[in-house]
Amino acid sequence: MGENNEPPVWDISSLVESEEPEMVKKAIDGTLKLAEKIEKRYKGRIKNLSPAAIHGFYKKLDQVYSAMQPTMDYTYLRQSQDATNTTGRELLEYAMRASSEFDSKLAFHRIEVARALAGRPEIISDPAVKEYRHALEKAKERGKYLLSERDEQLIIDKDLYGIDSWSILHERLRSIRQYDLVIKNEKKQLTALELTSILESSPDRQIRKAATEALYRGISCDRLVFSTALKCVFGDHLSQVRLRKQPSVLTESLLSNDIDQGIVDVLIASMKKHTQLIRKYLRLRAKAMGLKKLTGYDISPTTAPPIAESETDFPWSKARQSVIDTYSRFDKEAGEWVEGLFEQRRIDASIRPGKTGYGYCVSFPSLGTSWIMMNYGGALTDMATLAHEAGHALHGHYRSKEHKWTNFDAGKCLAETASTFGEMLLADKLIQDSNDDDTKLAALARILDSLYQKVFYMLNAYLFELSVFTAMESDEAVDAEKLDLLWTAARTEVFGDTVDWLPGMEQWWVFPVHNFMPRYRFYNYPYAFAQLLVLTLYHHYKEEGASFVPKMKRILSAGGSESPKTLLAEVGLDLTDSEFWELGFKQAESYLNEFERIVKRRT
Repeated sequence: MGENNEPPVWDISSLVESEEPEMVKKAIDGTLKLAEKIEKRYKGRIKNLSPAAIHGFYKKLDQVYSAMQPTMDYTYLRQSQDATNTTGRELLEYAMRASSEFDSKLAFHRIEVARALAGRPEIISDPAVKEYRHALEKAKERGKYLLSERDEQLIIDKDLYGIDSWSILHERLRSIRQYDLVIKNEKKQLTALELTSILESSPDRQIRKAATEALYRGISCDRLVFSTALKCVFGDHLSQVRLRKQPSVLTESLLSNDIDQGIVDVLIASMKKHTQLIRKYLRLRAKAMGLKKLTGYDISPTTAPPIAESETDFPWSKARQSVIDTYSRFDKEAGEWVEGLFEQRRIDASIRPGKTGYGYCVSFPSLGTSWIMMNYGGALTDMATLAHEAGHALHGHYRSKEHKWTNFDAGKCLAETASTFGEMLLADKLIQDSNDDDTKLAALARILDSLYQKVFYMLNAYLFELSVFTAMESDEAVDAEKLDLLWTAARTEVFGDTVDWLPGMEQWWVFPVHNFMPRYRFYNYPYAFAQLLVLTLYHHYKEEGASFVPKMKRILSAGGSESPKTLLAEVGLDLTDSEFWELGFKQAESYLNEFERIVKRRT
């Protein structure tokens, strides 16, 4: 590739005063002492604090969390760059234990703040706490369903060898169980993750078919264990809903995502209304791949093979400049800041042994910058990932200008806003600048595959999860066969007969790890919310041009200081109005129409 085309390795040394292991441990121990000071000063006293003193308490929390994050996350970043390094692994384990202790020391404030607000709700409207008003609103709402401190601790204790163990068992089985795969008379034993990797990357349909059949043949042997684990996790959630007197199985999710049931209802109704859009795309995708119809080994619920990407090559220097130019077209300041990520060695994109195999971005509110981890191989999808992670970093930059720890987190419904917006900016740039149909088709497919995976597959998953809870609340027998039927029914409602799913793929409910995460119900709709939100915002950007940029910056700067509903209302958008979501589908349809035009030209 040449020197300038070599994907870079990041420099994370500025996160700590010294990278010597003992000095890193000493810094971690220092953050624990800060947490201990907060605990000694405030535990048992929050209920009597004045509004000004509560503001001071949150300031202290911001300071201690801001001091903790760089050192703790340094160990994670260090391990990600070389998982084979024993010292790095030991440091990460040390940090994880310390992080658990850190959180335990500060956990008292969640219950105490909620109790204080239950007795003195007028605190929330006091000018002295204006900066943390929404944080207090959320604490008050969650406080409605808190049990006594003793009961909350008992739940934590029983979960350790209860539903947590079921979750761990599910993950270990998925990770270590090996299944037989025969290719060209050669027999191999591969794990579920290795077989899934073949499904995602192999250009050979027959190999993908063999891998698919091996995968589902293998997991069927453990269906009793998987179905029991899922039933235990879901059943525990139902018991928590009843114990806490929550109005529905969605309540915990709504609290976590800072939205209300009405918004979810409008979102789901809009998605159901537009299932024909995704069915049309899947039929066109089959045509683009030279097939009469997609099968279960041409597309899975979460992955899709690339279209024409093999004909494209994007060296690192081109990808770097394309991403910088992409954000610069949107806003000069944004482009300059993204360029700084490259100049300051905030990106690790080289492919090497021992490095983690996935991409992510970690933002530091106390430092005002971010570090990006990814693997760059030169394909369009890699460049899109770079634009995506740069969007996350830019989002962190805007938030850190306004907020520190407490208000920094944007929540799951808004977390993908800048990253997905950045991907759409890049796709538009490629479509406008290229005369090559392969490149245009690949860029469009990237957006439309995200619509498939992050909107309509998530609708499939949401309908399945809701149906499982409905069956359990009706005292139906929820065994593996029942789960297969519920998954298939939800899948058909969304995708109809556009894909010939292979026998065994009705067991896909086994794979989403979130289904088995004990305290994480309904992980699905926030992804759909985020994707459609960005499509709607992008529609406004295309219509309004530069005048929309300040609105977008306001959304990206808000973090968690306002609910999504309130924040979007500030810029004239109503999440409760079905017309809001219609604009997102209208934008998606414009991409689909362009995709269809190119497919027809090629076939």
